[in-house]
Amino acid sequence: MLPSWSTSSSKISPLFTPYFLTQSFGRDTSNVPFPTSCTFLYSILLVNISIYLFKFSIENTNITFCPPLHKNTMDRVKSVVLTALCATLYASLIALTAGIPTPWGVGHFRPAVVIPALFALIAGPWIAAVGAALGTQIGSFILPTGLGPLGSFVSGLPGNFFGFLLYGFILRRFRSWTGFVVGTIMGTLVGNLIAASGVVFWLTVIVPRWAGLSSEALLLTVFGLTMFWEVTMVPFILLTVPPITAALRPLENHTIFNLNLKPLVHTDSERIAIFSITLAFCTLYTLLTFTPFGAIMFSQVQPAYAEATKIFTLICGISILSVYLVSGLR
Repeated sequence: MLPSWSTSSSKISPLFTPYFLTQSFGRDTSNVPFPTSCTFLYSILLVNISIYLFKFSIENTNITFCPPLHKNTMDRVKSVVLTALCATLYASLIALTAGIPTPWGVGHFRPAVVIPALFALIAGPWIAAVGAALGTQIGSFILPTGLGPLGSFVSGLPGNFFGFLLYGFILRRFRSWTGFVVGTIMGTLVGNLIAASGVVFWLTVIVPRWAGLSSEALLLTVFGLTMFWEVTMVPFILLTVPPITAALRPLENHTIFNLNLKPLVHTDSERIAIFSITLAFCTLYTLLTFTPFGAIMFSQVQPAYAEATKIFTLICGISILSVYLVSGLR
């Protein structure tokens, strides 16, 4: 039986309260409301920076940053601009959903992953990886939720960097619907596993808030965080990145950047792969809903969070199949 994770029966478990909110110069600030106005203004600022960068790229198709510059130097400058655009867009959208509570009280509900996923598809793995790492780190400095900037160095930053780097390289090697689906699942899985492990490491070793938990409880926490982030990220990437890419296609010859806006292609063996992945997520939903595994997994999570995670698991499987079927009709 897992140990109780609550410190007392009269208080909400620290796992249900964002860590950053409970650690302010030694004072308990768990009742401090989330500063929505500050987050909104911060998001607006970053969005305006992103719009300016994008508008600049559209209006200056024939620009040369500096005539004497070597072509490789110019390409590097363009890569820096794309990375900055990815980071600012990612950080601004992170802020918009950062106040939504999560099952284990740490990390964010993050539909914003569509931004680095899009950049990985159209601009390459390194731009997406660095942009995602910078974006999540920028967010950790501003947002009052999560582990803060230091904790992000061992969780969000490496998770985003390596996850989207893997995702981008898979898409570069296999620019097909199978590669897109497999890359999305593998990239987010690796990134989320790194981030979840970093969270547990930080709250167990560096700031020993969870030091009293058993090894079994810590492993379940790593698995639970990874699963929650995975099933809440994959549907957004699968359902939004392809149509956004299609919408950007007319701009391919009207920007200073060399973006890869070619559509994903179908392969002969993709049907088996897509249906197998869909079956895997539906099986996971069945295990979480109708077997003791789900009760163990969510034993220390509020029922509403558990049900939401289960529903997202099913949505994940349905979205994979739906995207594939819709793409086949085009």
